[in-house]
Amino acid sequence: MERNWYLICTKKKQEKKVTGLLTRKGIRNYCPVTTMEKNISASRKITERQPLFSTYIFVHITEEEIAAVKKIPYVVNTVYWKSKPVVIGEEEINSIKMMTDNYVSIKLEKTPVGVTEKVNVMEENTSNHDNSVLTIKHKGLAVTLPALGYRLIGQRENTRNDETKREVASGSSFLSKLNPLFLFGF
Repeated sequence: MERNWYLICTKKKQEKKVTGLLTRKGIRNYCPVTTMEKNISASRKITERQPLFSTYIFVHITEEEIAAVKKIPYVVNTVYWKSKPVVIGEEEINSIKMMTDNYVSIKLEKTPVGVTEKVNVMEENTSNHDNSVLTIKHKGLAVTLPALGYRLIGQRENTRNDETKREVASGSSFLSKLNPLFLFGF
């Protein structure tokens, strides 16, 4: 039987317990986490790691194993779409892993569910041209996950390390002869 990624729903704040139980049973699972800033008081904030999708865990199982997973404590049910368990593509799982590996703080936006659509990745950059220096700053990345109905937005902090500066040579350089855009100062 073919194994797919399915989405299961857990009781509130029980994702960590369920992932532990699934791992002990030898079931491959994935619960992506992100850093959230929480206000304790008016003057004090703390950051903590929380599941990216509250009450949801991804499991890599066959359709026949769904009934056994539902019997695990703190598991509420499998997520269904049109009377069938939602199958999450490997591409979407890899996109989520890429976002959680590269971005500390990730925001979620709801989008329309599109089971037949593909994952969409958009990079957000800003550029600034000043005399002979072109500054390109990576602002973040937005990944649309159509089967889940979410858009993940990861933004980088405003640090000097995120900026990539390129020296643009003067008009007489070798590069300017190869690329006519250099002649116009682009």
